[in-house]
Amino acid sequence: VDSSLEDVVDTQEGESGLMSFIDKFVEYWDANLEATFPKKSDQVLVSAIVELFRKREKIELFNKKALYIYIREMSDANTQQITKMVKIVKDKYKTMYSDYITHGFIPKNKIY
Repeated sequence: VDSSLEDVVDTQEGESGLMSFIDKFVEYWDANLEATFPKKSDQVLVSAIVELFRKREKIELFNKKALYIYIREMSDANTQQITKMVKIVKDKYKTMYSDYITHGFIPKNKIY
């Protein structure tokens, strides 16, 4: 029973840590979007992707097709452009999450 309780506590702490990271992730992009992506079309697309993270609790469908349609409606980008930018944001997400786990925060002055 004790080990089961520890697993539940660890899971809850992990989930709240991930939610905290996602909040910091969104804040980072709000502050550093233009510095990281100089092209306006890239900024619009990344902004749409970050908006999904911002509204994550209100989104009911998390299937890939629905999310791509949602991003396409917000950015007027085609599927190839969305796929390319999602891959870039995913790579940056992984690096940022690693920094967050290591340091407990995302450095605001670091450009990912």
